[in-house]
Formats: sequence, structure tokens, C-alpha cells
Amino acid sequence: MDRHAERFVLAGLCYLLIAFAGGLGIAAYVWKQGELPPSPFLDSYRHVMLVGWLSCLGFGLGLHLLPRISGRPLHSIGLAGVQFYTLNLGIAGRVLSQPFAATYGIEVTYTGPTPWLIVLLAASGLELIAALLFSYNVARTILPRSAE
Repeated sequence: MDRHAERFVLAGLCYLLIAFAGGLGIAAYVWKQGELPPSPFLDSYRHVMLVGWLSCLGFGLGLHLLPRISGRPLHSIGLAGVQFYTLNLGIAGRVLSQPFAATYGIEVTYTGPTPWLIVLLAASGLELIAALLFSYNVARTILPRSAE
């Protein structure tokens, strides 16, 4: 497995462990408080599980398997590295800002963008860019090339 695919898979496993630890924390909160934690914290937990674990695993496996299945080399190894850092910066920014952006920027009367909401939007943009780069890189790898 090439190093970029391996890094995605390892990052995904880290997110999986973080998500399970978060699930344990949620269970402890419910046991102590008798109710679910505030929604913004649940949103961060779900984001780690869905985008952190599943996207990193999917990107890693896609970068490893799809070139082999198509019989063509990955279009751009360097782009895979950019995808890795862009996605992980986006995930970290989203997970860390979401509880604060939702508590102070969305659920309260809107008074203008808060710093946390700006971080949340920027992090979401990074995740979108990573998905677009992955899609482009894989599509250029697996689609038949025109006759040169």
C-alpha cells in the first residue's frame, strides 16, 4: 500500500477510536444526566464517525484499489498528499468548532458571523475541496484516456 493510502487508513482508524471514546463519553453523560448531551456535541461526534472514519477509510482504500483495478497508475501521487492534509484539517476544524459555532452562532439570534462559525464554514470548505480533489484524481485514473 502506498504511503498516502496508508496514511488515510491510519487516520481513519484514529478517528474510529476517537469516535468510540466519544460514544463512551456520551453514554456516561446520559447515565449521569439522564438525557443526551447538547446537539452540537452530538454533531461533532457524528462528524468524527462519518467523515473522519468513513471518508478517510474510503479515500485510502480508493487510492489503493482503484488504480490496481483499472490497471493504470494513480493520476497524481502529490495530489493524494494534498487531499490528506486538506481533509484532515477540515475534519479537525469542523469537529472542534462545531459545538461553539452552533451554540453561539446558529441557535442564538443571528448578530453576524462569529469566529467559530467562520472556522466551521472554512473547515467545511476544506472538506469539500478534499472530496473534489479525490474525485478528480480517481476519475483521471480510472476513466479511459483519449487517443494521443
